[in-house]
Amino acid sequence: MNYKTGLLVFGVIALGSQSFANILVNPGFETGDLTGWTTTGYTATNNDSHTGSWSAISFGNVFVEQDFAGVAGSSITEVSAWVKQPSLTGYFFAFDILYSDSSFDETLGSGADTGTWTKFDFTSLVNTSKTVTGIRGWGYSAGGTNDITLYDDFVVNANTVPEPASMAALGLGALALVRKRRKG
Repeated sequence: MNYKTGLLVFGVIALGSQSFANILVNPGFETGDLTGWTTTGYTATNNDSHTGSWSAISFGNVFVEQDFAGVAGSSITEVSAWVKQPSLTGYFFAFDILYSDSSFDETLGSGADTGTWTKFDFTSLVNTSKTVTGIRGWGYSAGGTNDITLYDDFVVNANTVPEPASMAALGLGALALVRKRRKG
């Protein structure tokens, strides 16, 4: 094998080593509490969940938020959550993408409630020219006593590329393999 083939092998390894990882801590509340989250009124519940045993529940217009180390908006591949509002005739909630410049983008979810968990994808809301530092989901209060909002299975997937030292180790391994084959 010549050095061009070796470089090609290294390039394939480098491209193949990218991964998509959910960067959130406790995204489905399976710790049984809100570890990793801040809130103005959500609690963990094991009475109703999309998957696993736990979800986050609120009564009224409060939020659950997770902040994380800044991630380039262009590297975000998915932002989503499962939402349920069992006591309303329709659903209504807000969802925010938080940025390093203290700004945020917000969308409102609304429609006819089916009484089941519904997945909402917020990926298109991400400003790819900014650094994303958190997400925030809001409940809703119509003034009643049963304005329940449940969230579960949050996802913030980011395209993560291994740090340079790992890439160098992969490259040296690939080159050593090419040299060994050349000698043999």
